[in-house]
Amino acid sequence: MNVEVVTLPLTWQTPPGYFGRWRNQFYIFDILQFFEKQVYDDNTPLLVFDSDCLINRPLEPLFEAVLQQGLMTLRIPYQAEDNINGITLSDMRQLYMELSGVDLHVDPTYFGGEAFAATPPIVRQINALAPAVWADMMQRHRTDRPKFNEEAHFLSYCYHQIGHFGDMSPFLKRIWTAFHYSNVVASDVNLPIWHLPSEKTGGIALLFKWLSQDKSLPADPVKLGGLVGVPKRTTYLNWKHFLKYTAFYRWFIKLKLQTSRYAF
Repeated sequence: MNVEVVTLPLTWQTPPGYFGRWRNQFYIFDILQFFEKQVYDDNTPLLVFDSDCLINRPLEPLFEAVLQQGLMTLRIPYQAEDNINGITLSDMRQLYMELSGVDLHVDPTYFGGEAFAATPPIVRQINALAPAVWADMMQRHRTDRPKFNEEAHFLSYCYHQIGHFGDMSPFLKRIWTAFHYSNVVASDVNLPIWHLPSEKTGGIALLFKWLSQDKSLPADPVKLGGLVGVPKRTTYLNWKHFLKYTAFYRWFIKLKLQTSRYAF
């Protein structure tokens, strides 16, 4: 299928204690630097997805949107008081002002980090911005001041500085399928990309198990969605596997509520 596997070292690694155990959060910038070193035509769509994103349809419409807009982003509608992995939108506004010298007068938009989609000129712009912001964040860590704790904070600032982008929501949604929280609607099955944070040890693990046994996955997105809860689980799901997964997940949620003070 013309796939080339590339292994990149993690050089944008945060120091111990920067933000919990998430020391690989900024690996996206290693990938973007790799992109810049490649001989790509400026009209090449460059996309990166989290490993819990499931692509179920051809992406030509998204490729076309990237080429038209230059940059596509996914707005996540957090409220002003929400704790977004250690900081609020108000904290982000203050950080933006300190970095750029300009007060937004309103809270900024938080864009999800589960997907990156841009052309090479935009990648070059982000790569030019990133080192100075990174240095500032490392200094803030050393002096125990508020900082960008994860890649979406960082990328949201870069997107704000670039100032023009398209909306990725017609193509992708952060779909929660857990018992304790679900935002699934019937129309989600029509999206070409499902981001499934709750399915890492559930439906996604099941898909890999099936593939390892040389079983073909359903080509029909509705049947495929039945394996991962989009929009609901069906008889295609291995219920023994699912029940085992939910027992583990309930334990994990209980542990998280007891020990974590951050939003996931």
